[in-house]
Amino acid sequence: MVADRSSERSFEPRSDLVACAFDDRPSRSGHVINVWTACGSLTVEDVQYATRVRLSINGQATSAWSVTGFEISVSRYARAGTCVVRAVRSSEESDALAALLRATAFVDRTTVLLEVSASLTSEWTTIFQGVVDHIELEPLTSSLILECRDYLALLIDLRVASSWLNMTGAELAEAAILEAGLIPGVEFTAAMVGQFWQIDHRRTSAVAASRFQSAYDLVLSVASSFGCELYAMGRKVMCVPIVLEALDPGTVGNVQMEFSSASTGADFCVRHISVARDLVNTSGLSVQMLSWDSRQRSKGEVSVQGGSVVQSATRNSAAFHSFRMPGLREDDLQRVAIEKYNALSAHEYVVRVEGPANTSIGARSFLRLGGTGTAWDRVYSVDQCIYRFDSQEGFTQAMTLRDRSGALA
Repeated sequence: MVADRSSERSFEPRSDLVACAFDDRPSRSGHVINVWTACGSLTVEDVQYATRVRLSINGQATSAWSVTGFEISVSRYARAGTCVVRAVRSSEESDALAALLRATAFVDRTTVLLEVSASLTSEWTTIFQGVVDHIELEPLTSSLILECRDYLALLIDLRVASSWLNMTGAELAEAAILEAGLIPGVEFTAAMVGQFWQIDHRRTSAVAASRFQSAYDLVLSVASSFGCELYAMGRKVMCVPIVLEALDPGTVGNVQMEFSSASTGADFCVRHISVARDLVNTSGLSVQMLSWDSRQRSKGEVSVQGGSVVQSATRNSAAFHSFRMPGLREDDLQRVAIEKYNALSAHEYVVRVEGPANTSIGARSFLRLGGTGTAWDRVYSVDQCIYRFDSQEGFTQAMTLRDRSGALA
């Protein structure tokens, strides 16, 4: 459907604000995408309100229902992406969604595919894929609401019932993903983990109410301990090292575009931008990791302070954080301490941006902020991206950006 553009809208965008997005996985793609620029002659309504939406259930487009709105949230926050779709009945013909409403029993999970198109002639772009968790119907108004999660939901809903022995972290992650019926995208090397986890998992399960209640808990713990993140790209579950910063654009010959009045040309208009800084983190962030080995009757301690690994951190700071994990060797302990430090240090600088949607930009993309003349002028990672669509506001996008340039490798 095409949103109604007949009514006049009063907001005037800042044409002097522009931005640039870098590729979401620069370490593997090796290039930079210039997707945000100043408004120029392109009107906000052309970008924001001429959007069509197509909904497919179990692989079939819903011809009898029209999407009136949706909200999609994807992030780096160790959770599945979510989507809430609102639709109304537009005809009496039977389609996949009507069949879903008549079904009394379900053998397989109901799948959902949401696509958008910028105009009547543009190609369809997939913006969300996953499974339907909940459906709510309003018979009097012939409207419904679908609550969905991306395919990471299949890993979350798979309970751990198998043992694991003599497997590397990558093999363990791949086995769990395959068991959930998904495609593994595991791209890291790791040492043996099964023989240690078998003992410590059993010993701590009663106290911790079972640390690994689902396959997702298990794989996420493996990924985090090796500096990786876990997320879904369609039916493929990625378990890859965290990209901390974008490639230097100068090495690939692309022009950098910034939130700056000096930049020109653009196809994205910023409607709102705010910047924030956590002053507690500036006072000296330090992370302490403690571990013990019940078999060897030994304990270990590794700390990260001021961007360096130290034996013992200063504890009289408000930014001191201490964590405990059983059964980790010293090299594993140091890797986890660095991962915790990187996650905490990213909260010092935060930028929030809103504007007409651009599907080329999503979680794990990179943006450069410049021209403010403040400490916020730097490269940021997109930590959360929320796409919204309705007939009043059109297709919009809100993002939370954090600085990961101070992270340790």
